[in-house]
Amino acid sequence: TESIHCSTGLGHMSFFPPQPENQHALLTFNWKIERNRMIQRQWQEQEYPILSVPSGRKPFSPRKIYPLIVSKKKLRNQYATVLLTNGTGAVCQIPALPQALHTKYDTLLSIGTGPQTPANRISLVKAVKETVQVGEKYFDLDQSFLSWFTRYPHPTWEFLYDDGEYHLRIEKSIVMPQGETSVYIRYKLREGNASINLICNGYLEYRMIHEQLIATEELRHRYEGQCRYLLFPPGVEFQPAPGVNVKMAAQSGEYIEQKHWVPNVFLAQDKERGLDCKTDLFAPGTFHLVLHKGSSQVLMLTASYKPEEKIPVEAISFHKAELSENKRIKSLLGRVPNLPAQKDSLVRMLACALDQFIIQTDQGRQLMAGYPWLGSLTRDALYCVGGLLAAGRADVAEDIIAAAAASQQKGLVCDWLNSGPADRTNLEGSLRLFLAVHQYVTATENPAFWDRPVHPTQTVRDVLLDMYRNLKGGSENGPYLDATSGLLYCPANSTWMNTTHPQATPRPGYPVEIQALWFEALSILARLDSSCAQEATEIREQIQKNFMHLYWQPNRNYLSDVLLASRSLPAAQGQVDTALRFNQLGAIQAGLVPVEEGRMIVDLISRRLLVPAAIRSLAEDPLSVPLAITDDQGTALTDPRMPYQGQCTGDETARRVAYHNGTAWPWAYPSFIEARASVFHFSELAVKQALAFFEPLWSHFYEGGIGSFSEMKDGNYPHTCRGCFAYALSVAEALR
Repeated sequence: TESIHCSTGLGHMSFFPPQPENQHALLTFNWKIERNRMIQRQWQEQEYPILSVPSGRKPFSPRKIYPLIVSKKKLRNQYATVLLTNGTGAVCQIPALPQALHTKYDTLLSIGTGPQTPANRISLVKAVKETVQVGEKYFDLDQSFLSWFTRYPHPTWEFLYDDGEYHLRIEKSIVMPQGETSVYIRYKLREGNASINLICNGYLEYRMIHEQLIATEELRHRYEGQCRYLLFPPGVEFQPAPGVNVKMAAQSGEYIEQKHWVPNVFLAQDKERGLDCKTDLFAPGTFHLVLHKGSSQVLMLTASYKPEEKIPVEAISFHKAELSENKRIKSLLGRVPNLPAQKDSLVRMLACALDQFIIQTDQGRQLMAGYPWLGSLTRDALYCVGGLLAAGRADVAEDIIAAAAASQQKGLVCDWLNSGPADRTNLEGSLRLFLAVHQYVTATENPAFWDRPVHPTQTVRDVLLDMYRNLKGGSENGPYLDATSGLLYCPANSTWMNTTHPQATPRPGYPVEIQALWFEALSILARLDSSCAQEATEIREQIQKNFMHLYWQPNRNYLSDVLLASRSLPAAQGQVDTALRFNQLGAIQAGLVPVEEGRMIVDLISRRLLVPAAIRSLAEDPLSVPLAITDDQGTALTDPRMPYQGQCTGDETARRVAYHNGTAWPWAYPSFIEARASVFHFSELAVKQALAFFEPLWSHFYEGGIGSFSEMKDGNYPHTCRGCFAYALSVAEALR
């Protein structure tokens, strides 16, 4: 094993699994000694005892889905976030650290604007600030008094206050019922030697989540005039726009009109991203809720974006909402098709996490790619089909496939599923339609799905055949078949590494993962339709014959990431890109790489790209083929020979440069585990070792989005979570 550098900078740590018998580990030290400005190296070896587990020790108990407790220290060290969704587009995204605000995307209640733009939500309630009055003393329910936080079954914070005179234990819980555009907050005085007065300020707003609220004089006057106070139950109604109705109400207590603004609230995470980092908050009044020992109070925040929709606040019941959610989660876990998997704690966690990305619309079910800012990406949604089927959500998978197939034109599907512009630039997303349909038919044992209508004149089978003919024949400025090699030419910025402004990884030519997907698509076509079976088989055999010859680098023991080529240039004349990336894992999974070479690739990725629960997108090595990355004015943004970026921070330009040049991606980690087991023929030992690689996923649950997986991580230690704090593909691939 290799030691880990301590975050304190004072040493190294190394961990060993429990041993059945006492053993000795041979530790090797490489000392760096500096004397009189001269540096010397000295090696030292030392035996160290590794003691066995005592025979009387209790065996390790399996993890359960509940409660996923996170310490206060852990919450302080990162932008830990809690996500709740209602399944129809409404979202509750709040920092796990109480009374903190990190970014403009933090919002206690936001609602969608329609199925065409599911990521363009409107924030209606920013936050609720709580202050406790006990006797003549006041304190905020913030991190100073936080005892612990737990994510499941519902986000819950426990606060302890003890000053010698008063001893209080207060619990705060939040639930967002499925199908309701409502958030329920319960406060309970678990222990206390005195009653308390809980003072709550709810901050209302009406803004797109991608914008900051800036309080001009006109806006202040308008907001204050759009509030109407409620007598029973006590609270306030806010109508910031026609058809938009927001209510905050309490189970009991009183609501006092006290309009006030909090200007220039600093948002540290937005500052790090190079965005506007100040916002204004508006509270129309204050709740005063009395709590006695063992009693509770409930706040209900509810909203509607439809004029005809009435909001019942007369029956504010946290218990009813909690019971409804518990039943739904139980039903959700019961849908997992494999009975032993239903009892697996990791599967249960992932199934719950994946459900948060599913939204029901008038046009069918969609899958949000990531929170807080991504909509429904076609490539990601089709890639998630395997995970959806593993969760027993074949209904969602069917809607995704049907929507993607219906969008196909000239061999390519839309980049965004049922939303956004109708651009068709991602070749990988189009090829993944073949794999998604095959996965669905295999899992559901429903061959009739091939002939399911997705268009007035086309079935799924027709769409796939049409895509094949278009890809083979080619189109202007689009992909086409290289007749000399059987490989598929890919224009610049048509793979998953498709950042623009700047173009950080254009990869024009013959990317390795595109050829793996094309190879698998041909295998499916050969069995799908007799009219093209022979031709598809011949192209497939042609790829098998040429692939290793074109891509294998014998002096480096891994595959070229892409054969760089301009349009009309055959693959054999492409320039070999020697950058070490994880895209070649797809070729192993497709069966294009012999076993010995596959083991070399897996070993090299393990040593050069692997980080905890993620794979780096580029090795930290100089490139023999320079990668020039420039801004719109032509200014170089990185060293072309060393474009590796270990941290994905800074403004949008800096982050786009880093996305695919060193940043680590959790969604690729399960593919690495699978590839590692496959090169050892899924032997019993290989499978056991592969399952051991899932262990780091548990720590990922505590990072970024608590109870979910993030979009990316820094390539460098300590591998901080970046991008979307909750990313569907990271969750779905682990579940698959």
